[in-house]
Amino acid sequence: AETEFLKLATRMKMEITNSKDNFEHASASYHVAIGHAEKIIPFRACLSDLIVMPCDPDEIVSYHETINAALFHAGRPLLLVPAGAKAVHLNNKVMIAWNGSREAMHAVNASFPFLKSGKVWAMTGESEQWQEPSITPHDLVYYLKAHDIDAEAITPWINHTPLPEAILNVADKLGVDLIIMGAYG
Repeated sequence: AETEFLKLATRMKMEITNSKDNFEHASASYHVAIGHAEKIIPFRACLSDLIVMPCDPDEIVSYHETINAALFHAGRPLLLVPAGAKAVHLNNKVMIAWNGSREAMHAVNASFPFLKSGKVWAMTGESEQWQEPSITPHDLVYYLKAHDIDAEAITPWINHTPLPEAILNVADKLGVDLIIMGAYG
C-alpha cells in the first residue's frame, strides 16, 4: 500500500511530508497503524482535510464497517475512488447530486476547494427516490454564485432509471469526473 501511495503522490506532484510546519500548499502523508481500520480511521481523520478510500470491497478488509466508520464517525469528507480508476488531475467539471438534505449541503460545503476551480452542475431529478428538496437546486446555485462558483441547475429526464444509474449517466454526458453528494441523506 505504501508503494502505491508513493507512486500516486509522485504522479500527482503532491509533496509527501510528515512535517507539522508545512501549510503553504496541499501535501500528503502516509501512516501505518496496527488495529482495525474502522476504529483507527475516525481518530486519524481528525487531523486530515479529506479521507480518500477505494470504492472496492476487494481492496479493504471489513469494507462496510470501514466505510461506515469514515462516514459516521470521522467528521471529515470522504472521497470514494471507483475500482480501476486511474489517478488524473480533475478536469474542473463537478456535478452535485442534490436532494436538498442537510447531508447534501454538508458535502457541498466540504467540497468548496473543488467547486471553486471550474464549472459546477447541481442535478436533481423527478423520481420517488429523491427526497423532496426543501432547498431547490436553484437556491443552491444562487448560494454557490454568491461564493463566486460558476454553477448551473439541471433537472435531467430520469424516466424510471434507477437513481444511481441516472446520476452516473448525467455525469458521463456532462464529462464530469467528480460527483458530490451527501451520504445517507
